[in-house]
Parts: sequence; structure tokens; C-alpha cells
Amino acid sequence: MSIANFIPEIFGAGILKERDAVNVAVANCNKSWEGQIKQKGDRVRITSVGDVAIKTYTRNTDIDAPDEASDASTWLEITEEEYFNVAVDNVDKAQASEDILSELKRKAGIGLATAQDTFVLGKYTEAGETLTQGALTSANIIGELGKILRAFQLKNVPEGTRIKLEVSPYVALKMLYAKIIKDTDNSAILRTGKIGEFMNMDIYVTNNVTMSGSGETVLSHCLARTQDAITFAEQFTKIEAYTPEKRFSDAIKGIQVYGAKVIRPKELIHLAFTCAAETTI
Repeated sequence: MSIANFIPEIFGAGILKERDAVNVAVANCNKSWEGQIKQKGDRVRITSVGDVAIKTYTRNTDIDAPDEASDASTWLEITEEEYFNVAVDNVDKAQASEDILSELKRKAGIGLATAQDTFVLGKYTEAGETLTQGALTSANIIGELGKILRAFQLKNVPEGTRIKLEVSPYVALKMLYAKIIKDTDNSAILRTGKIGEFMNMDIYVTNNVTMSGSGETVLSHCLARTQDAITFAEQFTKIEAYTPEKRFSDAIKGIQVYGAKVIRPKELIHLAFTCAAETTI
């Protein structure tokens, strides 16, 4: 028996299932344009209208001529193309070992998801605002979260809009120390990366946040955003099994092609948080 003969479609579906389970940043994106990307090609034009002026009305007086409607447009482009290609020698033995195949699917899924999430979280450079804290601790983390909510309120983000907060493990630890995370559903954490919620914010932890430094002074480029801030589209993903011509082995290869665009920069806040050592814990 070979990899190519044990229904590669099912094996490929398993890899994609593993990937989707690991995705955090991609899951928090708007995917409403994905259908058009798949139909039209490598990019789609996204059009939005400008603000509408509100004027004072005076009775028995002619109103102004209608304003010319303004619009703005941007392109959502497919820019990323990534693949994996792995061979398994002595396939009959591998087929008999469920652990080997399960681990292969898991690692491939994690790799695909990590690439996508890292790309999306790298969009912090296009955020409409940056909030900085050079010495984040459990003592000041609540104040920093309050600043995030205030920033969204000042931008007239509708009340009740859920904010997605994606943080590194270093920042998440400060939240745990401050005992502000109330959700303890461990199964949900494993499935979605969501570790809890606080003040109308859904909090997610991921290693794919851009980080620099070491020890207790790690700088994390976290994101606070609405679901509509970043649009993500996947053009196609293909997984297939095959037999390398010059090897006594079978292999699995896969490719994913996708792109992401910051559509509403005012609804994307970059959080430059440098963690500091705790003095009271």
C-alpha cells in the first residue's frame, strides 16, 4: 500500500482541517471578497463610499444642491505562494503506523497555518494608530486595555462591536497575572486560540505575533482590530499525493495561494508592548 493509494483526498482534507484549527489571525479577518478572488484571478477591486455631510436645516429656506458622492477603492491582491513537499520512505511501514501519518498531517497543517497567520499579523505596520507601552506588567495591563477601547470609541467604531485582540504569550501572561481573563474553557482555547474576553474584547494568544528581544523584555507587535479591519482571501489550496520518479518512496505536496489587505486602517491598532519583569509576583 502507498500514500497515493489510500485516498489522498481524505489525507489532504485532514491537512487542511489541521491548518484551519491552528489559524488565529486568519479566522479574525473579513473573507467576504474571497469568492470574487477565486472567480476573477489574482486581485479584486474593493470600492467604498466617502462620508456624507450632515447640514443644519432652516425652515422655509432652500437646501443646498446635492453633494457629489465620493468613493475610494483599493485592490485586494493575491501575493503569497507557498508550498511543501515531503516524501515518506518505506511507505508500507508508514501506512501501518497511524502515529506517523497523524504527525505528518499535523505538522503540514501547522506549517500552512503559521505562514498565513504570520503574514496577516505582519500587517501591524499598516495600522491607523500605534499604542506603546515600554514596561508592560500585570499592574498596568488593565490601563492599557482601557486605552485600546477608548481609541476605538474615538474613532466612532459602533458600540457593541467586538474587538479582536491578538497577543503574544508574553503579553497573555501579564493578563493572567492580573487575573483579568475569566474564560477557562480549555477545549475552546485549543480549537480557536481564544483564551478569554475582557471589556468587549476577545483575546487570542499566538506565537505568530511579531516579537523581538529575549528574557522578560520581549517587544510584541500585537494587534487590536475589528473583524472588518483586514480582508483575507485564499485563491486556492491544493494537496496531492504522488510517487517521485527516482525514489522508492511516495510523497505528499501542497500549495496555498492567498493575500490580505488592510481595508479599514482606523479599525486596526498596533500595540507595541514591551514586557517588563514583575515586582510583586
